[in-house]
Amino acid sequence: MSAPVYQTLLYGVEGNVAVITFNRPKQMNALSQRMILELKHGLEQAENDKRVVGIVITGAGKAFSAGADMTELQGLASGSVSEDGSDQQGSALQAANPGDASMPEAYRKGLSYIASIQKPVIAAINGATVGVSLAVALFCDMRFFGEKGFVMSAFPQRGLVAEYGTSWMLPRLVGVDVALDILMSSRKIYGSEAYAMKLATRVYKDDELVSEAVAYIQNLADHCAPQSLRAIKGQVYRDLFRDPAEAFDEAERLMLGTFGSPDMMEGVSAFVEKRQPNFIKVGKD
Repeated sequence: MSAPVYQTLLYGVEGNVAVITFNRPKQMNALSQRMILELKHGLEQAENDKRVVGIVITGAGKAFSAGADMTELQGLASGSVSEDGSDQQGSALQAANPGDASMPEAYRKGLSYIASIQKPVIAAINGATVGVSLAVALFCDMRFFGEKGFVMSAFPQRGLVAEYGTSWMLPRLVGVDVALDILMSSRKIYGSEAYAMKLATRVYKDDELVSEAVAYIQNLADHCAPQSLRAIKGQVYRDLFRDPAEAFDEAERLMLGTFGSPDMMEGVSAFVEKRQPNFIKVGKD
């Protein structure tokens, strides 16, 4: 499958893992409108690719992303830059609409759509993760930190509010008081502290971060049914919006639907025969 030529990120597939790398290292990978469009397009490409079981997002150089592109923000304020960052190629990228359309509408707006991507997504936080890029990390399914990786809100330092749903997702990860501390103080939260407050899923040495994130996804690809991963992810995010009875009813319905399914039969056979399973792939291509 041929990949489009991106201007602001790198896209590659390693085994069963798509790696998306923000690639504006001289700008500390500051998020331009163009980069946001390309990220969405890259995630859709990975979601549609049957080779891909999961996705790793990281940054080139010393930062994951230093937040919004300040030059572009100044241009937006003056009217010299379009609000959607589109050009002839960018308009085509805007057609991307990744994620599970059956998810609650809240997961189809802004950057929250990352949570609706039907494959596991890991943010490999290799450096500064500031402002709007904090939202990118929060809506990924897991956050692996390098030793030099940190998050920082910076919103009140710029006269801004908690953007892109950070005020909804962050308290669900770390609690209300810790979320307010992170958002209000704008201090740097490094891996060890982030792990203690349950913001970081894992912490690795800087030179092992991306390889460990890729290995995690590859392990899922080797041992887990992609359709099961998709269903579980959807359950977890949908359940954040509904009462327990509705969640339990769906869990039972989905469970009964797996009995006798090809993936269940293959999983049992692989276990009995002591071999690697060959599950049904997920994607369009």
